[in-house]
Amino acid sequence: MSRLRILHLTETAGPGGAEMLMVRLVERLGTEYESKVGLIKDGWLAAEMTKRGVPVLFLENRGSTPVTLIRQLIATIRRERIDLIHSHEFFMNTCGAMASVLSGVPQLAMVHGRNYYGDRVRRRAAYRAVSRRACIVAVCEATKEYLVQRVGIDSRRIRVVHNGVDVEEVRSADSCRKFDSSSHRAPTICTVGRLSPVKGHSDLLLAMRDLVPKFRDVQLLIVGKGRLESVLKQQVVDLGLSKNVSFTGHLENLKEVWPHVDVFVLPSLSEGMPLTLLEAMAAGVPSVATRVGGVPEVVEDGKTGLLVPPRNSDELAKGIAVVLEDQMLAKKIGGAGREAVVRRFSLTQMVQAYREIYTDLVRKRK
Repeated sequence: MSRLRILHLTETAGPGGAEMLMVRLVERLGTEYESKVGLIKDGWLAAEMTKRGVPVLFLENRGSTPVTLIRQLIATIRRERIDLIHSHEFFMNTCGAMASVLSGVPQLAMVHGRNYYGDRVRRRAAYRAVSRRACIVAVCEATKEYLVQRVGIDSRRIRVVHNGVDVEEVRSADSCRKFDSSSHRAPTICTVGRLSPVKGHSDLLLAMRDLVPKFRDVQLLIVGKGRLESVLKQQVVDLGLSKNVSFTGHLENLKEVWPHVDVFVLPSLSEGMPLTLLEAMAAGVPSVATRVGGVPEVVEDGKTGLLVPPRNSDELAKGIAVVLEDQMLAKKIGGAGREAVVRRFSLTQMVQAYREIYTDLVRKRK
């Protein structure tokens, strides 16, 4: 039996949650699938795919309309004898839909979270058109609800596949360090994400200002890169937190970080299904996260983590303080968080769900 040939498409270069998910999915699909990746930008994602032996096809996007890109997609689909398109986010989902119509190849169009497309009439109309041709996959129920309520897509056209992480690779082994006020070890907080306004780093820094008087040696690791780096570093100086905050840049191997973290914090203003939260929980690290997007689908407040309102540094500080002060609670929610990820958000479960959708779409084409 011939392998199923899939063309994965995205407009971004990474590293981010969507790009990391692409890498993990492609490398875990198995030998019965042949993946190729279509990109319009060079960078982290191209390097990661190349490192894994996945062919990367660079596509041109010239002019004010994507006509050139769509023509290249159709030519690529025919030349490579592609069986299915798996696209990510608005631009490639819409371009992929046009290529799907003109080539007759089925499409899985993936939506990772809320975005600007919901605020523009033409973009909402475009996504409704995509949904009539493609199988829309949302990474969480909250994203599906947004697509239904704000964009106007028929709920029957949307499937939900939760993101997943490799729970075996991120082993717990009681990994989170327990803060003991009688010891001389500094409690360590960590957040991971691109440095952009939607990730809420500024709120976390304000929370740190409130935490330092109580936990004088507390340390915050900010993992990630982005356009707000200089702004956030200046905020650290302005708040007098230079001894308490470190910027690590992008880190490839977070599993080496988790054993040194007491609390993982996700201060985002908007999210889909954040992989970093799943990874921290899989490592047994107690988490404090904002109640946005698909986060409440992962974190059961008080049981598998703590939830706080977004844009509220006071509540964020209180949540972090509770975990740092109560070792029994930290251990309880850390362990329960890992169990929840193993049970519901494993990479194996996610990959199997996509395999089933691929098979269904190709079978319907025939």
